[in-house]
Amino acid sequence: LIGSRWSAAHFGALLLGARRFGEVARLTGATPKVVSERLGAFVELGALRAGEDGYELTEMGEAFFVVVAPFVAWALTHRSAPDETPLSVTHTGCGEPFVPLLCCDACGGEIAVGDLLSPAGSADGRRVPR
Repeated sequence: LIGSRWSAAHFGALLLGARRFGEVARLTGATPKVVSERLGAFVELGALRAGEDGYELTEMGEAFFVVVAPFVAWALTHRSAPDETPLSVTHTGCGEPFVPLLCCDACGGEIAVGDLLSPAGSADGRRVPR
């Protein structure tokens, strides 16, 4: 879904609530041809449904949010060049700036690089406790 810069931008616009062709074009700055191609590809993949009132994310499309959220976290820190407007996302529930975190659903602890193991172990030889 986000294999290209334009795909990521368009899917981000949809996750931010864009539902009409013009809204997606305005948020992404893409040409009508690019918007049409990207929205068509999302419909074909089953992530987006086209209807009379505009586009609507499918269950599959909404589930993709957990994939996109870490990109938002990265972009909040690393995206803006000196001549760009910094990315800003607000949580509508509390009105505060949104900074995505990866957390363990069992203990609630924040997950960072190096905090995870698989049954196959890790590069440094650590294994999952039994």
